[in-house]
Amino acid sequence: MRNKKIILGVVAVILVVLANIIYLAANLFPDEFLSEGEAIKKLNQAENAIEVKTVQDVVFLDKKHVFMPFISADNEYGFSLWEWINGKWRLSEKTVNSSINIVKQDENDPSTYYFVWNFPEDEQIKKINIYLIRNRSYRGNDEDFYYEPRLQMGASFDREKSYGVVPLSGGMLKVYKEMSGISKENGDMFSNIFSTNNELYFSWNMIDQKGEVAWIEQRNSSYGGDAKVMSESIFFEDQKDIEFLEWKEDEGKWQNTNKK
Repeated sequence: MRNKKIILGVVAVILVVLANIIYLAANLFPDEFLSEGEAIKKLNQAENAIEVKTVQDVVFLDKKHVFMPFISADNEYGFSLWEWINGKWRLSEKTVNSSINIVKQDENDPSTYYFVWNFPEDEQIKKINIYLIRNRSYRGNDEDFYYEPRLQMGASFDREKSYGVVPLSGGMLKVYKEMSGISKENGDMFSNIFSTNNELYFSWNMIDQKGEVAWIEQRNSSYGGDAKVMSESIFFEDQKDIEFLEWKEDEGKWQNTNKK
């Protein structure tokens, strides 16, 4: 009887271990992504008015996250986000909008952030600009006074097709991570770095062949699926609010040379 109990216990342990191995394998090693027909079927089952007609591409952000741009039956350009969860590719988001969005796969790890978009084709649009900005501010009390200078970083991308996927990387990633760390670790002096009046934020705009800011028709229709990762729209930046600084030797100061 005792041996039987031991055997049953060993079998139970083996079954638990096997179940865990199968679960981990299903989550760590995703299957190939859905076929175009399967993806369109799932997209059109989502509860919003966008009927997807054509899948333009399948872009893996990593092994478990996919960005899929599409064109709707009404010739609107949008995108969907997918995530591998519990052994299945699950729809996270389906959207048509007039903005660049940021996808944060891990909120606490900026190296997993991506900028994504899908706008209608327009030969006049030449470049897309993405910025990291913190406005200058002055703060203080009876004893202490602080000045926080303006922070502005930018990156430009040629408009080669309707959609784009750009990781937060390079100097912009480094500065964002450092500034985020400062705000959390250094107490009162930087406690308001992310406040409404002095927010570190991402923004964007588009430039046409004449070098002017281009505007597109406003569109907004979105559906949130049953996965966790979704995107957020970022702020549209008028080019006149972007500062181009030049050192004026005779005046001994930096001067904003953006006259637009």
